[in-house]
Amino acid sequence: MKQNDPPPDPLDRELDDARAEQVQEANGMLSMGAGIGAIGALSALAFGAVCPICVVATPALVGVGLYKRMRLHRRAKQ
Repeated sequence: MKQNDPPPDPLDRELDDARAEQVQEANGMLSMGAGIGAIGALSALAFGAVCPICVVATPALVGVGLYKRMRLHRRAKQ
């Protein structure tokens, strides 16, 4: 830290922590969606059928995760 820099603001630190938590949540949704999609694809290859939950949950989780990431990215630019 330079001599002329003001001390870090605790509110800024809290905002950074909140953003990091939101990014982690969005990444978790993307990972869960990809994991459920992989399980659905493997079950389709192995058994010739896919569970209906996999068909609905995969695009829903991936879509919500991407939406959250885009929203956080837009807020960071402002």
